[in-house]
Amino acid sequence: MRFYLAFFFCLFASVAQAEPKTVIKLFDLTAQFQTPPWAGETLETALESQVSRQQVRTDYGTQLFLLEFIPKDQSFDAWTELYAISAETPVDAPAERFREIQVSIYQNACQAPKFQLLQTDASQVMLLALCDAYSDNPDQGEIAVLSFVKRRQTLVKHYYHKRGPAFAPDNPETWPLSISQIRDHAKRLNALILIPE
Repeated sequence: MRFYLAFFFCLFASVAQAEPKTVIKLFDLTAQFQTPPWAGETLETALESQVSRQQVRTDYGTQLFLLEFIPKDQSFDAWTELYAISAETPVDAPAERFREIQVSIYQNACQAPKFQLLQTDASQVMLLALCDAYSDNPDQGEIAVLSFVKRRQTLVKHYYHKRGPAFAPDNPETWPLSISQIRDHAKRLNALILIPE
């Protein structure tokens, strides 16, 4: 496992950022990000995706915005791919704290999850999560690439999930995504640009 992840990390480190294609306002930030991986390069992703948009006040008194995309032929109850961006404000905690929360969620939802930090600095953390099998559905697993970026008092989470049959986290040949595909999704997420208003 360490060899594969070390190899993957080297590939990720050498990837240039791709050009963002979609623009959306996230509270005090303007976000520019790429369209979903299955969509074309236009802003009209609704033609190739189902979209869910929510904005709520959380129990902690923060505002949360969530924009999710799934392929057009899937449902939000039974998707195999999900691409999303969310923002929460005001938050005082660093991006690393939100990575810890995400790890805890996977530890509770999966049988024996594994994690790899792909990128970390003062304002951004990128995580690879390998959910071998869901605790409540042992025949299905998930791989997620998640980016957590903190700007001012807004935390932006940009992520891609791929579900498939249960797999062995130590054996990439069993994963629902190849290492090359994971690298491509990390590149897509890393293309996020946040511009303060």
